[in-house]
Amino acid sequence: MDGKHLSISGHSENLIVFNCDIAGSRVKVLGRLDDDGLYEIFDLTSPDLTFAVCRGENGELDTDNPMPTLYSLASEDFGLLANISSTKLEKALERCPVAIGNADTVNNALLEMLVAYDKEAVCEKELLSCCDITSKALYNLEPNSGVYKINRAQTLFRMRKLDEDWKCQLREIAASTDSKEIRASSFILLGQRELATTCLDSLDELERKRFMTWPIYNLLERYSY
Repeated sequence: MDGKHLSISGHSENLIVFNCDIAGSRVKVLGRLDDDGLYEIFDLTSPDLTFAVCRGENGELDTDNPMPTLYSLASEDFGLLANISSTKLEKALERCPVAIGNADTVNNALLEMLVAYDKEAVCEKELLSCCDITSKALYNLEPNSGVYKINRAQTLFRMRKLDEDWKCQLREIAASTDSKEIRASSFILLGQRELATTCLDSLDELERKRFMTWPIYNLLERYSY
């Protein structure tokens, strides 16, 4: 269907996203209205497409920080997505690399991908490869960020590639950080469940509930060491 022009009844928007749900999986496509009233169809995960978020009080598009369209999706889509491809993501990032201006959005997308992976995504191998690419890009952007270190480490953990060098970094983070959440995350990745639980118990109720929605918490609850 990519590149074809189709008539779609009931729609007149300039741009529209379609879900093609087939046999428990999903293909995401973008339709762009042409001059003849037909929709030109594109693969939403194509490296040729980009998206930008709205920022500020006026909701203006941040066109200075475009991103691969894959990062516009949420965990439900990532879990069902059949047209996900790490190769396409790599090409998209060559065109629109991770930068300071879009890193927060990219990091949120990474968390959504990890959540979907833990729920046994349809294309879990490709999804984890995309997590690998994304977490590495964020870590390389800001190697001293505790958040990006944790997210890189938890991706490597799922890939079974969390080596001794990374564990040493996690011990250093746990000893030096002022963030209880980052300290708890470090202990989880090190397999120190009692210390992790103690950190979580020191959080207030709202902080603890928020932490329990993060994919790092899945490692404490579901994964064996």
